[in-house]
Amino acid sequence: MKSVKLQLKNDELVFHRQSIFQEGDELVVFSLKEFLKFQLNLKKCMENALKVSDDSVNNRSKNSPSTDALRIYNWIKIMESEIEKMDKTDIQKNLISFK
Repeated sequence: MKSVKLQLKNDELVFHRQSIFQEGDELVVFSLKEFLKFQLNLKKCMENALKVSDDSVNNRSKNSPSTDALRIYNWIKIMESEIEKMDKTDIQKNLISFK
């Protein structure tokens, strides 16, 4: 694992990549704070979807299987919207690429 740490104004930027950087590799750098917030939101969605799934499989759910499936689907849609938000934020405008 190779990592580089940079200091910029108020944010500390960190990026990691498996193996060695090759010529032509493109590295994208963005705010660690924003990435951690994004990661936390996805983790919460995954945990909620897993809880619905576990309750349904173990017959602890008070809902029908189709309702549980819809609830899981809704959590997946929330995760998709989090990913789309990441693409549309100011982070996208401030990307730093290296070639």
